[in-house]
This record gives sequence, C-alpha cells and structure tokens, in this order.
Amino acid sequence: SARWPTRTALIDDDGAISYRELQLQIESLAVELGRRGVGSGQAVGVLCRNGRSFVTAVFATAMVGADVVLLNTDFQTEALTAAIGSHQIETMLCDDEFTDRVGDAGDVAVVAPSSVDVGGGRPKVARAGRLVLLTSGTTGAPKGVPRKPEIASALGVGMTILDRTRLRTGSRIAVPVPMFHGLGFGMLVLTIGLGGTALTRRRFDAEAMLTQASEHDADALTVVPAMLAHILDLDEAIR
Repeated sequence: SARWPTRTALIDDDGAISYRELQLQIESLAVELGRRGVGSGQAVGVLCRNGRSFVTAVFATAMVGADVVLLNTDFQTEALTAAIGSHQIETMLCDDEFTDRVGDAGDVAVVAPSSVDVGGGRPKVARAGRLVLLTSGTTGAPKGVPRKPEIASALGVGMTILDRTRLRTGSRIAVPVPMFHGLGFGMLVLTIGLGGTALTRRRFDAEAMLTQASEHDADALTVVPAMLAHILDLDEAIR
C-alpha cells in the first residue's frame, strides 16, 4: 500500500480494489475488532468466499494479534459447531450468506466484513497470532493445524514457485482455488507479496474464470486437478 497505493490489489465479483483501498478496509475492520475486545490469545473464525471480504477478514484479524481460523465455506451446522467449540472461537467474520448458519452453530459474535464502514482512526497493531488451517475431515471431524506465520517457513516454496514460473513484481495471478485451503491462501499471500493483482471469484466457474483471466491478461493461473479437468472439458466442448 505504501509503495503502490493505486495499483490494483484484487479483482473479484465486486470489481477492482486498489492496495490503498484494501488497506483502509482492513484497518477499519481491525478498529471494529479492537472495539469489541478482540485481541491476542483469542481465536477468530473466517468463513468467507474468495474476494475482498476474505482478505480483509484475515489481515484485520492478524493486525489485532488474534488467531486466524480459516473455515471451509461448505461446512454445515455440525462441522461449524465442532470447529467453534474445538478452537474456542468467540468471534466469526463471515459473508452475509453464512450469518444464519453460524448463528445455529454456536454462541459467537458475528461480523460481516462488508458491513463495516470505512472510516478514520488507526488500529493498534499487535504481533500476529497463529494461522489455523483445518484438515479435510475425511476421517472424522476437521482438525486444526496451527501455524505461526513466519517468513522463513514460506521462503522455500515461494522461491521454488518464482524460479519455475518467472513471476515478478506486479504479476497478475488468477486464484480460483478456495482461499481457506493452503494452496489458495498461499497463492494469495504470494501475489500480495509481489505487489501483484489477485484475480478471483466467489465461486469457481471454468468459463467465467478463463474469461476473467483473459480480460485482465493474467500471468499465471493456480488450480487443483479437479479444476483443471473442468477447464480441459470446456476446451473440448468449444472444439
């Protein structure tokens, strides 16, 4: 935000948002979290689809020093209840579509990042807490895998990606992979670390995603095998 305030940080279903605009949204949400007493030693759940609300929620939570617990948007009431209980989540940042589901899952304070007005005031910045990624839950209830955010832990993977892809500062990277997963989150952070532009949509749609990547001259695309299969099927259908 300091180096490239007007550069586009993200293009999602709501359009483009610059680094400066994104920073203001993050700081405003962090101020709101601080007003609610959220801080170090507490866990905040993030239940948002890909887009600016997800990014705002994650960085605002980190800014006030609370633990970030990334939750699967496919979780139904039972899985949400288990996650809220096991991680002692007291505050949930979620999209409007999940408000009722979260309310049924537990007694937590619910905040929609999109509902927080962008205003003045600067949050008190604390040392970032932990990042918690949940397992798929294929053998039982999803389990948290806490990670302490440290640049050293990501350097090896990041440098390998940069070496093989030749991505550089300002690269435009399509990230249709859910950002609550390790791959999607990692590519989001890499894109922001490069001062680049993340191209994403709330829901994966092969044709819409390819259109978005084409319109904005994406330099790279991040997908998992299942997504790639849909893209290849689309190519066959066009032929």
